[in-house]
Amino acid sequence: MLPDSIITVMAQNCTRNLLMEGVVRGDRAKLVRTVRRAIVQEMNVAEELEAEADKIIRAHMGQVRAEGADVLELKQKILNQLAKEKGVVLK
Repeated sequence: MLPDSIITVMAQNCTRNLLMEGVVRGDRAKLVRTVRRAIVQEMNVAEELEAEADKIIRAHMGQVRAEGADVLELKQKILNQLAKEKGVVLK
């Protein structure tokens, strides 16, 4: 996870841009908190998917090695499948 200070700056920048473009209206501080919370939630989902993918790979590491599979490529495929199953969009 990114440091809190970086997440806060990201939320502030997003909020500023949303307000400038007229996409949202409201109290800037409340909007920053809402955007920050959304960023943290998305990062947590991504971390959970990564942990689940790592667990799957570890459970099948013998087979992965025996087949000479590219672990990073396999992990990306697992992440994509997990995201699809959970209705999550990965970027």
